[in-house]
Amino acid sequence: MRIDGLTDNVSSVLVVQEVKMPQAESVRHIDTEDVRVTEWRMEPGASTGLHRHDCDFVIVPLTDGTLRNIVAGGVKMVTITPGKAFLRKAPLEHDAFNAGDAPLAFVEVELLKSTPR
Repeated sequence: MRIDGLTDNVSSVLVVQEVKMPQAESVRHIDTEDVRVTEWRMEPGASTGLHRHDCDFVIVPLTDGTLRNIVAGGVKMVTITPGKAFLRKAPLEHDAFNAGDAPLAFVEVELLKSTPR
């Protein structure tokens, strides 16, 4: 008897491999009661991990690149360019991935005393 191309005297084993995405690297430069400044560096495919922002924050790109943000309701692609900062409003829960084929880097400035609107 054959089952999915195997004879009945051959046992099949399903091997599930956990695919580990590379993690983004972060360096905290400033951390006060007013502001937190973190530099992020991401290899292709790297992720920040799912996290939540409870305050507004500014992203200052250091390199060109494309971020894939997984957010409630879908996926948002964001192209970053050095020197072209942008503001994100809280609350925001997301996971950011480097969707490009080159390393990317940016500085995140969290405005800790801002409140969600």
